[in-house]
Amino acid sequence: MLRKILYFALSSVSLFAMHTAELNINDVDLEVGVKLDIGQYNENIEPDTTFIGVTFINANEEYSKDVGGNAIPKLGKYFNVSFLVKQEIKNSGLKVGLGTKAIFTSIDKPDLGLFSAIPLGVECEYQLPLKNAIPIWLNAQVYYAPKSLSLSDSKSYFEYRVGVNFEVIQRGTLFLGFRNIEVNYDSGDYLFNKASYFGLKFNF
Repeated sequence: MLRKILYFALSSVSLFAMHTAELNINDVDLEVGVKLDIGQYNENIEPDTTFIGVTFINANEEYSKDVGGNAIPKLGKYFNVSFLVKQEIKNSGLKVGLGTKAIFTSIDKPDLGLFSAIPLGVECEYQLPLKNAIPIWLNAQVYYAPKSLSLSDSKSYFEYRVGVNFEVIQRGTLFLGFRNIEVNYDSGDYLFNKASYFGLKFNF
């Protein structure tokens, strides 16, 4: 029995060690994410094309407001589970991905419950053609869920991000970014988080 537990633990570590983990922060917000490259352990899928991931954001009210520009008393934790398929466009340095997320969060107000939606999105990543320099990528993503993809009292979801990544060491990337996340209920619209951030990403 002990041998089986040890084997499972080692397998789990090995699985995680083939993928990516990232951490980004600003003065008040924290975001942590993990992506698993399915192609790394499934021979029927090409590596670096298909990903599943989870993301957690502990966002501060400082970068949030309602549709009227008023401060939000308190935010709930943000959590998502994602699926993404991407492909490079004819050796151009440009990669385009199509994906979806399951979003869960909340706004701490008496008339609002759990916010949940399943937005669809597009992600782009472009490596700058710079010679004799560290690799640099520009990236952008947009995700949107109308009422038909929003659950319960949720009305819609909209998110966009832009950023730049610098591979400062092998398998280690420094990135700067900006995100805008909007969660809209039937009873009102809210800017959940609009902020710049910086962070680190590690490829294992």
